[in-house]
Parts: sequence; structure tokens; C-alpha cells
Amino acid sequence: MNNNSILYLANWEVDKLAKEPGFLIRPVEPQPLRLSKDSPLDGKWLAKNFKVNEVPLLLPTIGDLPMEFPWGRVGEILPTSDNSLHLAIASIDVEKLNQISLEVVQMTGINFQTSTIPYSDRLYIEIQKTSPEIKLDSWMWIIKTVPISPFN
Repeated sequence: MNNNSILYLANWEVDKLAKEPGFLIRPVEPQPLRLSKDSPLDGKWLAKNFKVNEVPLLLPTIGDLPMEFPWGRVGEILPTSDNSLHLAIASIDVEKLNQISLEVVQMTGINFQTSTIPYSDRLYIEIQKTSPEIKLDSWMWIIKTVPISPFN
């Protein structure tokens, strides 16, 4: 884990995630380059410009390589900008923004039900507020979190 990485939360995320398990959605940086043609799991892995000890790594679509994820590993406390909120990482996944399911979006805290625009567009608008470079086909971390009581 990169101890300097803090995940910055919007107010609506803090409000939602302080009460119940839910998802955070953040850009994968750097963006995956393409589907890897060199992998024995052709079509199931993403080639990404990422190295550990000068060894290039492949990022699986299930996103389960802890060194790839900048905010920690499953089971760890997620370092966030809100010190009053303590979240454990329950799962880490990777998905294209335009393929994120309605169920995941419902658990982000974004209020899209009173809107006439589709949920995927509402998600895109929300994410562009903090990451304007994001496109609909950009790859995103899907981080399931669980609120926990702070240690005393």
C-alpha cells in the first residue's frame, strides 16, 4: 500500500458510507492500455503500464492484485480524507464506467432516482466533477467498503 495515498471523499459519499456498506468508484491510474494479446488468459486480462521491481504486471479484471490497488488490500482500513469515517475494504474490482451495474450505483449514495437521466449518465456526471478527464469507456476501481467503529 502507498501510505501517501488518501482517498478523497465527497460529502454524499461520507453520508452514505458512514451508515452502511457501499461502493466507491475511482479511476484506475494509469488507465489500462488494451486487452493483452500476450496473456494465456487472452481477453480476460488487461495490459497496464505498471511495474513492481521493474517487472511488468498484468491487471486481472477481478482486480485482486493488492500491489495494484493504491489504497490498501481487502480487509484493511481504507485511508480517507474524512478522519471521522473508518471504512474496511471488503472487495476490489475493476469495471468500465459505462458497464457499472445499477446495483453498484445504488450503493454509492448518488441520488439518481429523482432524475430523468439514466443512472449511468448520472454516475458519469458525478465522477466528472472530480475527474474531468474520465470518459464513458474509462476503467474504474469498484471498491466495496464496510463502516467500522474506530479503535479506542
